[in-house]
Amino acid sequence: MEKQRGKFIVLDAISGAGKGKQIELLKKKLSDCYFDFEPSDELYGEVIHSIIERRGCREETLERCLSFGNPENEFWIRIYGIIRKMMAGLLPTEKEIQMLYMADRVYGLETKYLPKLEKGINVILDRYFFSTLAYGFSGGLDMDVLWNWQMKAFASSKMILDNWKPDLLIIFDLDAKTTMKRLKLSGKIIDIFEEKLERLNKIRDGYKILAGRSDLSKKITVIDASRSINEIHEDVLSEIKLILNQKPL
Repeated sequence: MEKQRGKFIVLDAISGAGKGKQIELLKKKLSDCYFDFEPSDELYGEVIHSIIERRGCREETLERCLSFGNPENEFWIRIYGIIRKMMAGLLPTEKEIQMLYMADRVYGLETKYLPKLEKGINVILDRYFFSTLAYGFSGGLDMDVLWNWQMKAFASSKMILDNWKPDLLIIFDLDAKTTMKRLKLSGKIIDIFEEKLERLNKIRDGYKILAGRSDLSKKITVIDASRSINEIHEDVLSEIKLILNQKPL
């Protein structure tokens, strides 16, 4: 009997919506699932963290970024240009930052997520391309343009092209004022996307747009993140168990 493919589940949200706490709880209940996050702490993910947290990136990491991907592909030619720009001491633009997220995403899908899904392992991912679209939109970028580049990134890999769509996307919705309050109380580093209330409002608007895009995930559920941790957890766990117990067609 052929092994059933694992389920691909994504949790996404505006920062401060409590997504991290929910993932902690899920790890205790779903120990057989593989959990990971974006941006990663590897290769392109390390570059991204250095940008959004306003610190320098190691030259060695930037050099290694030039060894992953297809140097003849349109998307990767653009990515290598961004990396070389950084090696010259220049900061990437808003759009270029989002494209680095796409590169990190391709790396994760090729090296971790898709191989595990093929082995029948369920993958639960903290953030995915929905963050790129919502956060890029908050910075004044056109969501359709970002999506076009995201598809070019996916199309650069035969492994990814027909396997990028999640089985379930859960979006945690929270108003910007509560988000800002939680971020300030958390003690975490406030990154470049989280500094202003206006931008947080735009991020939320971006997620609202994505919640209506049925072409981006096999199922999309929006969770009210203003409630108690336990109430949210019950809803999240219920949604995930429905997907995990779903029989293949």
